[in-house]
Amino acid sequence: MVISSKRIFVYGNFIDRVEKAHGLVPPPNISTVALEILREFSALEFVGKVYVLSPGRNWQPVSPMGVREYDWFRKYRNILQHKKTSANKLYFETQERDFWEVLYLREESDESGAYVAAALRHG
Repeated sequence: MVISSKRIFVYGNFIDRVEKAHGLVPPPNISTVALEILREFSALEFVGKVYVLSPGRNWQPVSPMGVREYDWFRKYRNILQHKKTSANKLYFETQERDFWEVLYLREESDESGAYVAAALRHG
């Protein structure tokens, strides 16, 4: 028996609540992040492996060490640090202008090594 694994990606950008409210985001056709769907819990929740667009225009998985270089990750860490005093959240905006709340960003691993995963909930 041959098992086919079709990889499914969602393209977009991470934004915070302020950017979402004021439309301060890149045009939807300029995605800098891709999420490979790893686990779906329902039509409204999934976990995805985070990829970023490299300077050479190739999609590369984000490493746990390299993720610190991205502005969206620094915003996420700041949101976590001020969770009790701020209503700010991080979102993933898809190319279709659909918004998913980021529940967490964390290190996971598979046979190819460590990577950053994002858990998302629609809404």
